[in-house]
Amino acid sequence: MVRTFAAVLCLVGLLTVVPRLNAQSGAGQAAVRRPAPASQAPRGTAATNAGRTRVSDEPQSAAAGAPTAAQPAGMGATIEMKGKPQTRRAPPMSAAQEAELDVLLEKWSKASGDVFRMEGDIQRRVYDLSFKTERFSQGSFAYEQPDRGRVNFKSARVTPQDLERRAAEVAAAKKAGTTPRIRLKEDGEPFDLVESSDTEWWCNGTRVFDLDVQKKQALVASIPADMQGKNIMDSPLPFLFGMPPEKARRRYEMAFHQGKSPASNATMVHLVIYPNLPQDAGEWHHVNLMLDIQNWLPVAVQMYDPPQTGISVYTFSRVRVNPDGWRPDIWPGRKPTFEPNLTGWNIIPVGDEGNGLASEGQPEAPEAPNAPRGGKRPTPQIEAGRIPDLTGLPHKEALEILNALGLPRDDRNPKASRVSLQQGRPAATPAAIYTVESQDPKPGTEIKPNTRVTVRLFTDPDKASKSAQSGSARVN
Repeated sequence: MVRTFAAVLCLVGLLTVVPRLNAQSGAGQAAVRRPAPASQAPRGTAATNAGRTRVSDEPQSAAAGAPTAAQPAGMGATIEMKGKPQTRRAPPMSAAQEAELDVLLEKWSKASGDVFRMEGDIQRRVYDLSFKTERFSQGSFAYEQPDRGRVNFKSARVTPQDLERRAAEVAAAKKAGTTPRIRLKEDGEPFDLVESSDTEWWCNGTRVFDLDVQKKQALVASIPADMQGKNIMDSPLPFLFGMPPEKARRRYEMAFHQGKSPASNATMVHLVIYPNLPQDAGEWHHVNLMLDIQNWLPVAVQMYDPPQTGISVYTFSRVRVNPDGWRPDIWPGRKPTFEPNLTGWNIIPVGDEGNGLASEGQPEAPEAPNAPRGGKRPTPQIEAGRIPDLTGLPHKEALEILNALGLPRDDRNPKASRVSLQQGRPAATPAAIYTVESQDPKPGTEIKPNTRVTVRLFTDPDKASKSAQSGSARVN
């Protein structure tokens, strides 16, 4: 995204997927608009406090390490266990401490296996060390086994009272000779508070949804089959959930903070974690993790980006594990479906990793024959629950739109596939090759649970003539 999802990764792991969703979304991708909503009833329950930590406002205490050059993994990338970096970056520890850490990891992994449902509150602070800004937002999260989750953030609105309060807190700390919880600039003034958009992230087990509430825009990415369910622990941030010690050791370089073992009566453990794999190193440089060893849940995560110019801090509270019912404020006015109601939203499908949009080696679709000069045919406005007009579109764009409407193409399981590509007439021009010639059902037809769409594509005349003697040519 995100076993990580089996606890909190489906929350913060989704947040790590989001930059890749934004990076992969472009002007040429399909926009889908859904019309009017239907309300659903909530389920409710109470919650208790899960604890607090100072990690969120302890930026000066985090250890820095040498950056690792790497490229971020795509949604469909397979993470391979490779050799560890030559130089240790985490604080040094004795053999006895390493054994102590292994015991802790084993207990954490075992406790994590008992989590099948979780909910709570979450806060996020994002610091930009280059521009000396701070963004604060808060919200709630929910998780359900094995890989469904939701997290929403509402940005704090900056008021004059907030600025006065921060200035007073800094002045009081300076007078008392203590370090304020607020991050400071070099001149001693607080970081500038900056507002951001309200955001939501959802995962229904097969897709990740990144929502910009103000813009009513949704980025939608399919999760490859090998990253769904049990294998979700290999997603970008699985350290938020306990994994087997041997796997954790291969994937991460881990140590107690400052190399100091926790006291015998400690209820919290502060871990420092560095990535061993380039896929992880492309997403984060290192992490400070506060783990509650009474319930084996993360209380706070402080994550440095690869160049260490940005810090994202997540804190969790009022966490409930395996509740009988959901809190009503987490699912206001709707049933917990783990899939957002995108009525009236612009939907942008992102990427083609693992979503069966096309087979390997498929030629790139050129411009549609009726495209405007200098560009492809404009993406049609699409109504949820209705088959759109796909004629003239490049076949990949047509498949992206159908997938976003819940009509995926599954090449490996034709019986389950909702879309079939068929050979149409030979294209009259090179620009028309592999664009949509016709479709069935016709545009505007209501999408039902058993709806299947047949899309006929203009074919390459050269290939069509060569294959005529051996039967129909199949287009992937």
